[in-house]
Amino acid sequence: MDFESRDLYRDRLSKIARHSDLTEMEVAREALALAQLARGKAYRDARIAQRESHVGFYLIGKGVAALYQRVGFMPSLSRSCVTR
Repeated sequence: MDFESRDLYRDRLSKIARHSDLTEMEVAREALALAQLARGKAYRDARIAQRESHVGFYLIGKGVAALYQRVGFMPSLSRSCVTR
């Protein structure tokens, strides 16, 4: 993995942890757990299986909502007002 990708993941992990009751390490473990769960599922499309079994899917991709729910993510007031 290149520096930019690692840095993006690290930054995202930090922001998620700041808005939950978990540490960065705990958030990372939860993202990994979600990716491991996806590996155990049966998919019709191998590309989707590969995508959803990657930790990045839960940190920066469409799986972020699942990670938010799992870690108890609480968006800041300013962020929640913007998304409405």
